[in-house]
Amino acid sequence: MTMQHRFTISGAALLLAVAPITAFMGTPAAAQTPQRNLAAQQAAMAKLDGLKGRWLGQGERLNADGSRYTFTQTMNNDEHAGGLALTLEGKSLRHGAAADNKPGTGSFAVITFDDKTGGYELRSFGFGEMVTAKAELVTPTSFRWTASAGPAMLRFTIDMSQPGVWNELGERSADGGKSWQPTNRLIAYRTENH
Repeated sequence: MTMQHRFTISGAALLLAVAPITAFMGTPAAAQTPQRNLAAQQAAMAKLDGLKGRWLGQGERLNADGSRYTFTQTMNNDEHAGGLALTLEGKSLRHGAAADNKPGTGSFAVITFDDKTGGYELRSFGFGEMVTAKAELVTPTSFRWTASAGPAMLRFTIDMSQPGVWNELGERSADGGKSWQPTNRLIAYRTENH
């Protein structure tokens, strides 16, 4: 290799390294990513620390046709991204005759806090769908998320007023949130802290 050829390779590498920086510097300030308040996000997420850990509980599902079934639920909830996200992973086993015991639903959700809007967001993955829900801390010990489900609305409220106890009520509204009917109940106990 000649000295000139080495310089060409080094010059090309330098050009590739500097081009993105100069392109970004030329971007108007309004087009750049806005700064986020990470401390505010972490503080808001810390208010949900009561949801963290491994959980085991029993629940009951109330179907629209009036039928019911019971289930056992496990949950594994942990923080990620330096406390900026909380994941909730649940698995259930539907009760019945031994031959009828079937795995129930599996669910996975991610909760984050948007410091720009001042609100929580929950993205739930289950039943073959992804749902984005508005979430809120109703009281210091009560967390709720609400989502549209076709023409109906669903909401789930977790009461964390007793440390180590997860008391959840699921509800459905067919009239835009004016009235609510229960769809499921779950009481779980923390078996391990995270």
